[in-house]
Parts: sequence; structure tokens; C-alpha cells
Amino acid sequence: MVCLRRASRFNRCAAGLRGRPRLAWPHLSARSASLLAGCVCCALLCGATPAIFARAEKADLSLGKPQGADADLALTLTGEKRAAALAHYSTALRLEGAGKSREALAHYREVIKADPTNTSLVAHTAEVAMSFGSRSEALGMLRDSIKANPASPQPYLHLARFLATYAPDDVFEKENAASALAEALRRFPQSAAVYREAVMMHLTGNSRDQAERVLDQALRQTDANAAFWLGVGRMAQEVWPPGQQDNQRQGHDQVNPFFEKALAAAKPADVEAKLQVAQYYLLTNQLPKAKAVCEKLAAEHGDPQARKLLYRLYEAEGKSDLAYKTLQAIVEDDPADVEQRKLLAEVCAQRQDFAQAVTHLEAAIQTGGGDAQEYGNLAKLMLQGQMYDRLTALTQRTTALFPEQLEFRIYAGMAYRAQKRFDDAIRSFDKAERIAEDLPGAPLNFFFYYQYGITLERAGRFEDGATRLEKSIDLTPKENVEFVANTMNYLGYMWVELGRNLDKAGELIKKANELQPENAAFIDSLGWLHFKKGDYKAALSELLRAREILKELQPEDAEIVDHLGQTYQMLGDTDKAVENLRKAHELDPTNPKIKDRLDTALGNPKPAPKPRTEETSPEKKPGSR
Repeated sequence: MVCLRRASRFNRCAAGLRGRPRLAWPHLSARSASLLAGCVCCALLCGATPAIFARAEKADLSLGKPQGADADLALTLTGEKRAAALAHYSTALRLEGAGKSREALAHYREVIKADPTNTSLVAHTAEVAMSFGSRSEALGMLRDSIKANPASPQPYLHLARFLATYAPDDVFEKENAASALAEALRRFPQSAAVYREAVMMHLTGNSRDQAERVLDQALRQTDANAAFWLGVGRMAQEVWPPGQQDNQRQGHDQVNPFFEKALAAAKPADVEAKLQVAQYYLLTNQLPKAKAVCEKLAAEHGDPQARKLLYRLYEAEGKSDLAYKTLQAIVEDDPADVEQRKLLAEVCAQRQDFAQAVTHLEAAIQTGGGDAQEYGNLAKLMLQGQMYDRLTALTQRTTALFPEQLEFRIYAGMAYRAQKRFDDAIRSFDKAERIAEDLPGAPLNFFFYYQYGITLERAGRFEDGATRLEKSIDLTPKENVEFVANTMNYLGYMWVELGRNLDKAGELIKKANELQPENAAFIDSLGWLHFKKGDYKAALSELLRAREILKELQPEDAEIVDHLGQTYQMLGDTDKAVENLRKAHELDPTNPKIKDRLDTALGNPKPAPKPRTEETSPEKKPGSR
């Protein structure tokens, strides 16, 4: 025989009433009875609840045993009466779903006669009765529900909600609603739900003082469990909102005691309650308190959530090394945690540990899958870490997975260029350029043309490179001053080195210096332009200015020092020429041209050149910038 409780679970999808006011506080939200009516009989026969009804609302309209009654009094209906109650219930749902709430009311009346213990169903029926019966009938149902459920605070809460909703301006009914809640507080002093309703009623009625008094009453309770204190603590945050900075200290003083009691009442194994306390402290910016709770949870239980909070707390304190170790331990203990792996990859990248960043992001993608953006992030990390072999292997996969994502062809081109595989690099950039022709809009930007341009230049295709670099300059947004200045200087210097288009090169280099006047590399280009034009005094002036900007010389500064040495040599100052060329050689000891110039300045004879063969012919060198 089908039990009433199993069948009644279908009520959770009951349709709401139409054309009537709704309760002001959290209450019944009924759904889709029209769908329900067609399925209820089949479900009852099968003894199962269809999945569509599993997502229930807060209200429970199920038919069950009397609350607080002895077990032998439960569901004493005969089979015939039980079947009749189910029939009324199914009919009520169907009628209400069809918008016939007046007709449904009669059937709901029969159902609550059979099972007066379902407080939510009684409240719903009272609401229907208010619209299609009478107020006195609705109130009678709610008061009868109080008598039928002496061990539950819910009937008192339903009565208070009803009174506050259907007579919001009636002083007498307001007092009755307050009386119902006061009685609930007296009978059920350790029910967080009752305090919640009482606080919300007072706040809705702009009676903040009354809400505070309710919370004071809650704070005087003894032997309450952690769940009670957490529930009331959340209501305390409604009265003293943590976001009000002016009263933040007062809010902490008022709200903290509830969460402190929750922490004290929590059993040793009640990790979730302790975590909620830690999260409260974290959200209210009481970081030392949050850290103390989390460190204890991590030490005693190894709780992963507590450790994740600790990572954030250590970061907030500026303890980056401790935060890093904490995150490493989290990932080591649970390598399948994709989000933490990704986070660790980010941290490793920030710490310039690109090898570890790649390892963790790769593992996260393998475990949880990855989209084009995540593969793009992985490619960037490989590029930053100069892992060119791995990057070319990755781009071979990603260009197949995401054929229209041009960024992967750009990354491939950059990797091939770094390996001096210029033909492969050019093919990658060229393929991206051809694919872009068939795509809407202008998918290739200034960055692409800059990368393609310098690749062509290094491959010795100077005119093609200049065309792309000029296009990059044209496409670069005005606000991106640093990038466009660098591109202008690159193209200008290339032409200076080649001895071509010197006037146009000069315009570009001067414009780069105007945009970034204290850039040593740009000033060096200007000096080198004067050198190429034979104005060595002007060259020396600019090169000395560039050298002065460089407080501490780095290996990449060897070119500037070399230019200075060559200029001194052209001016006949051999000592300073040797001094600067020697320094340039120290900075870049593998550069044969600098070594030859130093030997010449020192008067050392050059070794006889080896016979040139196909095997020993030097590779054609690309431009230096």
C-alpha cells in the first residue's frame, strides 16, 4: 500500500495562487502543478518520486505522522481513507495548477483533515482560504495547526507571517503577530528559526531596538548547539551589517559573541561549524581570529578548506613564502584539485618559476580539460620559461584543436624564431596571416605584425620585415606609447644598420625618443644614426648620454658600450676606445665582432682566416635589434 508521506512529496511542485498577495517573509513557493497532475498517479503506483520533483522549495507539503505524537498514533487512517486523502491531494494540485484555486480549496480542506501535522501544507491551505474562503477560516486552520503540533515552532511562525502579511497596517493584528512570535520564543528558546523570524519581523517594521532585544534574549541561552549559534549569528549580521564601516567595531562587539559561542559549542569533529566561524572572521576582516581557527583546524584535522583559507590569509599578511608552502602542500595532498593546481601555477609564474608553473597548469588541464584560453596561458608560460621545444610541440596540438585561434600560430612562430628555425617561424606567421583573411573583422593586431616583422628581419628579409613593422606602428593604439616607441626604434635602427632610408630612420628614432626620452636604447640609436652619417661628435654626445642612464651595466648593454668604443676610435681617442671595447667584451664575451674590434684597437694582429668551405661558411646574420 502506498504511504501518504511518499505520495505527498509531490506537493513541492504545487502551483502558486494567482491574483493574490504573497507572504512577506520566507514561505511556501509552489510550482508546476499542471506537470505534476499528469505524473502523480504513476509515481504513486511505482513508489518513487520522479527526478523532476527532486528540486523542492522550502515548504514541505508532504503528508506525514503527527509531530510529537506516539508512534502507534501515526497514520491511523484506514486504507480507504488514505486513498481518499491522496485523491483529494492530487485533485487539489491539478486544479490549482489549472488556475482553479477556489475549487482546489475544498480538496485541500479534506487533506489537512486527514493530516493536520504538515504545517507547511496547512499554511498553504490557509493562504488559499484567505483568497477564496474567509479570513476567519484561514486563522482557524493556523490555530488548529498549533494545537496539532505542540512540539514544533513552525505553526506559530506561519500564524505570525499570515497576520503580518494580510493586515500589515492593522495595529491589532501586528500585536497578534508579535504575540505569536513571543509565544514561540517562550516555548522554543533554542530554535534559531524563531529568532530569525522575530528579528526579520522587527527589522521589516523598522523596530531595530526590538530586534536587538530578541538577539539579547538569544545570547542568554545556555546549552545551545553550534548550529543554533551560527543561525542566530547570521541574523545578528542583519542587525549589525559588517559592511557598515562607520560602525564596524560596534558590529564586531555585538556579533562576535554569537560566533564565539558557536566555536565553543562545536564538537571536536564538527569541522564544518568551525569553518563557518573562520569564514565569518575572514569576511569581516578579522584576519588574526580567522587564522587562529584555520591553523587549529589544519593542525588537528588537516582540513583542506581550512588550509585554502590559510593560503589566502597568509597572502593577505604578506607572508608569501608561507602562503606558497601552504598551497604546495594542498596540491601535493590532492593533486586532482584542478582549481588549486591552476592557482599554484599562477603563483609559480609570479615567482618566475616558469618550469613549475608549466608543470602544474599542464597537470590541471590534463585532469580537468582546458579551453583555448587555458592552453594559451600554458603557451605563454612556456614562452616566458624559454621552453621552446615544448612550446612547438604544444602548438602543434593546439593549432589542430583550435584551428582558428591565431595566437597559437604566433606562439609557434616566436618559438621557432628563438630556435633560429626562421623558415618554420615565417611559415607559422604566414599561415596566421592567410587564415585571418577569411575571418570577419581584423583579428590580427599590432603585436602580430611586430612579431612577424622582427622574424622576417632576423631571417634577412628586410623589406618584408619593414612592411610588417610599419603596419604594426599604424595599428598600435595611441595610448600604447611604450610599444609603438619600441617598434619605431626597432625599424629605424634596422635601416641605420643597413645604411638605407636614413632620413626616414632618423624620423622614427627621433619620434621614439620624444615618446620615451629617457630610454637608453633609443638614445643609443640616435647616436648610432649620427655615427653612420659621419658626425662622430654628435654621436659621442648622444652615446655618453645613453651610457649615463645605465647605472649598472647588464649583458644586454654591451652594444651601447661597443658603439661608444667605436666612436672614440673614430675620434682618435685610443685609450677610451680600448676601455669601452674591453668593457663591451666583458659584457658579451661570445661576440666575435666586439673581440675583433678590441684586438684592432690594441694593435693585435688578426689570425689568418680559414679557407671558406660550404661547411664553414658563416650563417647570414640577422639585424641586431
